[in-house]
Amino acid sequence: MKIARNHPVRLGFLYFLISFAMTYVIGFITGQYGGKNGLPPMLSQVVDNINLALVAPIGAALLCNLYNTIRSTFLNVIHETILPPSEHERYREFLVRLDRIYNMPFVLITALTVSIGFNAYNYLFKLDSWLSINGGLTGLYGRLFIVLNYYIIALIVYKVAVTVWALQRVLNMNIIIQPMHPDNAGGLRPFGQLSVAINSFLAVVIVFITMLLVFDPFASTNPVYVASFVLLYISAPFLLVLSLSKANRKMAEKKNEAMKRLGLSFDHYYQKLSRGPLTEPYDIESADELIRIKELYKVVETMPVWPFDAKSVKRFITTITMPVIVFLINQLTSTDSVLYRWFKQLIDTF
Repeated sequence: MKIARNHPVRLGFLYFLISFAMTYVIGFITGQYGGKNGLPPMLSQVVDNINLALVAPIGAALLCNLYNTIRSTFLNVIHETILPPSEHERYREFLVRLDRIYNMPFVLITALTVSIGFNAYNYLFKLDSWLSINGGLTGLYGRLFIVLNYYIIALIVYKVAVTVWALQRVLNMNIIIQPMHPDNAGGLRPFGQLSVAINSFLAVVIVFITMLLVFDPFASTNPVYVASFVLLYISAPFLLVLSLSKANRKMAEKKNEAMKRLGLSFDHYYQKLSRGPLTEPYDIESADELIRIKELYKVVETMPVWPFDAKSVKRFITTITMPVIVFLINQLTSTDSVLYRWFKQLIDTF
């Protein structure tokens, strides 16, 4: 991120060069490119190529965007007057605690250990890929980046959970909601942008695992891959809603308060308008007030209750829906898949 100056596209391109392009350079030098040690040519292994050339760089770009958004969101809480000055000191103390939780050594070591262990198993036993021990120096170099990818995924899943918790804590503070803020999110758009950034990264991870499960028999018959997919797919929409549930509640309360006061105001002037016998004319001033209140109703009805753009949420839902459809079709039609075996056992039981 420092080399790419925190620019997502530059980081994605840089990751493409040092991981995918350099792997092919080494493949040419070592002779692995055209096939070696009983393996087919590198270009023929479509899933590995797509993951290294496309999915991983996109993931790197989205990871950069996520880190930038985390940083800017928690800074904007003070700079964008989301919190009143009376809460600033408490919030700064919370940021110190948050930074410590984000970077717990135990979590860093555990994520790296899990990634190395998982990749060591694939490197030694998934022998049909040039990313295995049969790939020689080419496989070792490419596998190092896959270790990094898995490590980042494990680490970010943890940090995503911490971020959701942090958003809950911040939204428990005395936040300021500005119903007519130009961001159309009550002034809370930074929270919505962070939630979308989180789930965009998770969506790429879901796509990555889906590709392995659909096209790689080694992964589709491995319960760890299947369990990871199911866990991520269930948690992604849950995290999207949970991260902003308190913001939704507070924004909805603000809107309901405004609607309630408008209702009281309308009743007040309507009673004034209705006073007196039928032979007397209406109080025009009260009638004018009712018309103004009706116009205010139209304004209040447009007040948002979620701090994000609905179009972004629709794109996210579409992104995570398509992989699961492909995954389920593959799993239920392949006799070697984990879900097919589980489903068959369930049918046989009954």
